[in-house]
Amino acid sequence: MGDIDPIGHDSCVESLTSWFDYLSLESFLGYGSFGYVFQGVSGQVNLSAVKIIFTDALGNLVGDETDKLRLSREYKLMRGKKHDNLVEILKATDTPFTEEDVNILRNIRCLQNNEDVLDQLYSLSRRAHRKTQIPTLCIQMELCGKTLRHWLTRNNEVDNPELHPIRKRIVLDMYEGLKYLHNNKIMHRDFRPENIMFSFSPTGEEFAFPVKVGDFGLCRKVHDEHTVTKTLTCFVGSVTYRAPETSLSDYSIPADLYSFGLVSWEVLQLIKQKDTRSMFHMLVQDSKKSLVKRADWWFRKWKDMIIKLTKRLVKDRIRGHDEIWLIDGHKQEFTVESHEQCSSVKDFLEPGSSKSCTIDNATLHKALIGGTGHRLKNIKCYDAMQIDGDDHSTENLDAINLVDNSTKRVNEHDISVDFEAK
Repeated sequence: MGDIDPIGHDSCVESLTSWFDYLSLESFLGYGSFGYVFQGVSGQVNLSAVKIIFTDALGNLVGDETDKLRLSREYKLMRGKKHDNLVEILKATDTPFTEEDVNILRNIRCLQNNEDVLDQLYSLSRRAHRKTQIPTLCIQMELCGKTLRHWLTRNNEVDNPELHPIRKRIVLDMYEGLKYLHNNKIMHRDFRPENIMFSFSPTGEEFAFPVKVGDFGLCRKVHDEHTVTKTLTCFVGSVTYRAPETSLSDYSIPADLYSFGLVSWEVLQLIKQKDTRSMFHMLVQDSKKSLVKRADWWFRKWKDMIIKLTKRLVKDRIRGHDEIWLIDGHKQEFTVESHEQCSSVKDFLEPGSSKSCTIDNATLHKALIGGTGHRLKNIKCYDAMQIDGDDHSTENLDAINLVDNSTKRVNEHDISVDFEAK
């Protein structure tokens, strides 16, 4: 059996015990098949989670070796990635533990009343004495609060209007985290409520914002068409949330977006966990679109977005972030990030409302016809429109002229246009 995939030379020069010069393990958070998790403290207030995995304990089977590669990949792919809506991986080391290292861990104060863990560490200490070293992987990461699954279990029984803005914030936060991964050519491959975390709160708040995407053990790089793509593992991730095409080895970003569509539906429509598999199956496999019950407080056009995100066939599905737009009807400003979004500005205007829309120059140029008039090419937004209660619109045929008829502000990076629905 080969060694665990190395993390990198920059992180292998120190051991976990060398971290104790600035980090103390203050409390024990739990353990499982992948090892032990502690709450670490550096200085007075800097909190983190420290995961310690003795990789020999995972076994000697092929599947166990895959687990080792997953654990290593979790750090390697996410090293240097920082975003408000991602659990940050701070540092890692795969320097093996010596007998002395194991004994230092055994003597940590927060473990002294945990007989099960002390017995396990005693066995590891004896093994280290015989073998000299124990293969180990240690990862320090941002400390988080409870998972989205905890929140949904508590709050999806009864509809509380006071939680509507919270639900929208959850969807927006987890989307921004996933979008950042995709912009960095990383697939998550296991996007589900159990892997979406609330922030840690020093005041003890259970569900603090921002919400963060975590658990990167199944992440893989997305290769472009000019790069040889390694075969992807079939059937990875939770069976409830994984896209149909993951039964094959050729899948990409749309598989993550499919999972996001299901989770966003679960959050916004208060779908109970016991009903998720049956409802997801009826929407995806049976095309029962009527199951998606739009509410007035949802993001504009989000019922249609859920249906498009969760199409069974990739060719029928939303395939990229250019086609996704989370617009809060209560906000007066929004940003257009793609030509596709530019073409659907009118869909997000409400009767009698006005919005300030910022469009970057590159996107705007794709949407404009050349010439002195600079008229919008495919943008279905007009200087007078009516939108009825069924979201159908009637438009006059005089397109907005950016130079003459609308308010615009120009700087080096973008143009801001004010649209008004009359």
